[in-house]
This record gives sequence, C-alpha cells and structure tokens, in this order.
Amino acid sequence: MDKIKANTDSKRIINLVIIDDHRIFREGFIKLVTESSSEFKFIYQAKNGIDFINQIPMHMLPDIVITDIRMHKMNGFEVIEWMKSHYPKIPIIAISFNNDADFILKLLAAGFKGNIIKGNEESNIIDILNIVLSGGTHFEKPEQDILIESQIFEDEKTNSIHLSEEKKQFLEKLIDKDTLKDVANEMHISYKTAERWRTIIFNTFNVKSKFELLKKLIRDKLYRT
Repeated sequence: MDKIKANTDSKRIINLVIIDDHRIFREGFIKLVTESSSEFKFIYQAKNGIDFINQIPMHMLPDIVITDIRMHKMNGFEVIEWMKSHYPKIPIIAISFNNDADFILKLLAAGFKGNIIKGNEESNIIDILNIVLSGGTHFEKPEQDILIESQIFEDEKTNSIHLSEEKKQFLEKLIDKDTLKDVANEMHISYKTAERWRTIIFNTFNVKSKFELLKKLIRDKLYRT
C-alpha cells in the first residue's frame, strides 16, 4: 500500500519528525520550534532509528527528519543510510554536541543537509529548517560553506591510488571512527602500528590531517556515500 506523500502546497504546515534518545530534549526541542513558528508541526517523535522506522507506517511522511547522531539501536548515520534507500527526497538534519571540522565533513559526506548543535542558544533553528526546506544546506561551521561551494563539486580526474586491502580497511575506519585508538582496537593492531599506517595514508594522499584527507577523498570522488 502506497504511503501518503508529503503535501506540496506552498502554504502548508511543515511536518517534522525528531529522533533523539532523550525524552526531555525531544520535548524541549519540539516546544522551542512550535512556539517560534506556527508553520511547523511535529507529526511524531522517536527515541532511536528503529522506533522511527516502526512509526512510519502509522503517519504521513515528514517534510524534514531531524535526528540525533549518537543513539543506541540505530544511530543517526544509520538512519540517513536507511532513508536514502527508502525516501531519498526527504532531507535529514543532524543534531549533535560535536562541531569539529572532521565531524561536519562526515555529516556532509553522509548526505545530511544541515546540523543543529545541542546547547548552542545562538542557533536559529527556524532559519536552518527553512534553508533546508528550500533545498539548501546549513552547517554550523563557516568552512563548510567554502567546501560546499568550491571543493565538493570540483570535477577533477580521480588520482590513481594503490593501497593494499588491509590499508583500504584502515583508511575506511580512520574516516569513520572518532579516535585512532578506536581504529586500532577494531583493526586488532597496536596503537603504534596505527600511527605508522596513518602516516603512510597521509603521505600517500599528501595531506596532514584527517580533515584534509576526507576533503580530498570527497573532492576526488574516492569517498562514496
């Protein structure tokens, strides 16, 4: 049975969904948005990605999904991967305490259309929602505007990079994990080995940081979302 499609009337109420594992935060966020603008309506809320997916058949599709990143039972990155497979036209906004450059690049590479920083009272959430609703992107990090405009859409030839399968696995985990220690633990290698392999990777791609590495991979279309 076909699901109800999001309303396309320009004067419509904007239907939102929030996914976050802290009930008090969810309720506070909903109150903040709905009291700031009568255009926005939360059709439901979910405590994690699984809860979100289970509720979709009972509701119309939202215009925007707002999801926390760190959650048990399906986190924000897993939510966006599922949404890209099932409802790719619905934009997703991330919520997180993290705002460093590497993390923002990961959000961008995953396909998020924006981010909202928890605890940042200066965030204009309504503006962010309207920008994303209109087809734009908004990341609360100045350098991301530069990246979006000049780096990610460059059409340069892909460099010919040759890495062993083990080094390719290491590269993927280096991008995905928060710390080098996490990478070492998952690869079952020592921290010193991980440091040495990271140096090899950086030298191979002629970069000096994970931020530069991910930017180069996105630019040269070596990083696929």
